[in-house]
Amino acid sequence: MAAIQIVPGRSMGGIVLGADVNSLPSEARGIDKTHQVHGVHFTILDGKVDDVWIDDLRALPDGAVVDGTALPPNASLDEIKRILGPCESIEGVKGGVYFRCAKGLVLGTDWEGKGQFIQIRLRDRIGASVPYLK
Repeated sequence: MAAIQIVPGRSMGGIVLGADVNSLPSEARGIDKTHQVHGVHFTILDGKVDDVWIDDLRALPDGAVVDGTALPPNASLDEIKRILGPCESIEGVKGGVYFRCAKGLVLGTDWEGKGQFIQIRLRDRIGASVPYLK
């Protein structure tokens, strides 16, 4: 599997924000509103892709690429923040510690901010459509 291509504010691994559900790859699978294809997760709202993310960069054998820059799966949270940043903390988000980065992406990690996992999102979790994220 090749590195996941990320276009900030637009797409991840070919899953485009706002895309019609009928345009998604046939191998995309999901339960209710949350779906996955090739390590990229996404939600559907009113028949359109509403949010796109990678649960953990470390789970991707070939990592990801943003604007031609590799995000290796073995990189630390601080390294990823340097590549995508500067990054500022987002307050009031459930589920961990989150950072909004200058390259237009959001990083998420464990409650202690130690980088036990590195989630990469196209949208802030605040205002996302999935009810348990609010």
